[in-house]
Amino acid sequence: MKTKYWLWLFILDAILHLVTTVYTLPTLNLITKPLLMILLGGYFVSKVGNLNNKLKYLVVAALIGSWFGDTFLMFQDYNSMFFIFGLGSFLIAHLAYIMAFYKFKGKKNQVVLISTSLFFAAYSLNLLLALWPGLNDMLIPVIVYAFVLTVMGIIGVVRNYGISILIVLGAILFIISDSLIAYNKFVEPVIYSRISIMFTYILAQFLIVKGLSNRMIKIYS
Repeated sequence: MKTKYWLWLFILDAILHLVTTVYTLPTLNLITKPLLMILLGGYFVSKVGNLNNKLKYLVVAALIGSWFGDTFLMFQDYNSMFFIFGLGSFLIAHLAYIMAFYKFKGKKNQVVLISTSLFFAAYSLNLLLALWPGLNDMLIPVIVYAFVLTVMGIIGVVRNYGISILIVLGAILFIISDSLIAYNKFVEPVIYSRISIMFTYILAQFLIVKGLSNRMIKIYS
């Protein structure tokens, strides 16, 4: 299938999913959510074509991890273990993205490196302090996840600053989406949380994948 068709199918499914989120249509929601990463994966593989390198498989691994994360989180209300499985799946996705980002050379800028690291570290620390009273048995898993997420944000920005604004924005939006999930679950309900979480998540994944595919094509084609 042509790249543009995968893209339009992804956009259509994303819109449908957001509609099902706003209007609470659970049956359709169960269909549209698992399709998101499948269609985005189709778009990515179609766009990079026959490029055969480890970077391609890292991105595919990140999307597969995200697909499992999406799927597990759909059932967290039935069993709390599904939240753990979802957390683990997204942890793998973030690790894959970190390795993918790291394979690109960024502009050497110590100011950007230090300021970005301090900003994300401070943000994560403050978020953890807010979450702390409600974490209980989830304390260690959430700390580990927050650390990996922070590293993803730092590497995503540092390796792509001044080169790919898409990846930079995508990494930031991913952190915002995960922060909303955590705050909504462990602190207090966030107004319009469901639509905010999914909108930032979908846009984050798309921007990262599009940015990575653009850089891959430019370097390896």
